[in-house]
Amino acid sequence: MMPAPASVVLQNVDRVPLSLNYVGGIALTINFVECPSQCTECPWSANLDRRVAKILDLGVLSERIQSILHRSNPDVVVLHGADPLLEPRVQDLISTLRRCNARLCIKIRALLAEKEDLNILNPLDIALLELVDEHDLEVLAHSLKLLEDRTSNIEYVLLVHDFNTANTMIHGLATRNLLRHPLNIVLVKDVNILRLASIIDKVRKTYIHVYVPLAPSTDLASVQCPKCRMYVVLRRSGVVAKSRLKGAYCDYCGTQVLRNVAKRIVKVPIEEVVL
Repeated sequence: MMPAPASVVLQNVDRVPLSLNYVGGIALTINFVECPSQCTECPWSANLDRRVAKILDLGVLSERIQSILHRSNPDVVVLHGADPLLEPRVQDLISTLRRCNARLCIKIRALLAEKEDLNILNPLDIALLELVDEHDLEVLAHSLKLLEDRTSNIEYVLLVHDFNTANTMIHGLATRNLLRHPLNIVLVKDVNILRLASIIDKVRKTYIHVYVPLAPSTDLASVQCPKCRMYVVLRRSGVVAKSRLKGAYCDYCGTQVLRNVAKRIVKVPIEEVVL
């Protein structure tokens, strides 16, 4: 089973989700399916196989991507879903995107980070590191340095199916001192949001960048300044409502918050299939 691209979608960057890169901007997301992990539930629908998903030819996609980028003018292109780096021909697509001067975000499953060719990454790329269970923590402890050698711009996405897993993973990341990169939590199933908020509030006392970007609660979803701890990007349900930033910097204390700034802030939900 080999991951394959199945759709190209324009969406809010905050729904990818990212929290310190192009917040409030637009992502052109290329979704891959036929994930080898085969989870029963997946927020990216990466567990679909080619019998039910429309598979896009990588060669054709590489040929059409330039015109798509010209029309959509996204802040970042995201290779998402099933691990894109497992597809041998994805290098051609990445090379085309680089020739178009597109900024790249590549989702990488922590479990596979040691097995993938990380040399494909550019220092300016964003690595979105996916975490699912405790085994990922053990692998991450060994593979994170390898990834940091390729790019310092890393964000985590933690898939949460139940409260106990969320509790274990968040505390595991904190006690192993792995929360030096922002943590984006995605709730795959309903979880007691008040209990989750209690854990996050405690962890934020040491590690400020822990978020649930798609949560309806602004307290959980909004981005905070690491110095003055004011909310500088108010968002809920994956959409920015208000920004208190001047470029990448906090409007209250002048501290740099964002790593990359969006060309424009979009305050409405976007989910448009372009291919």
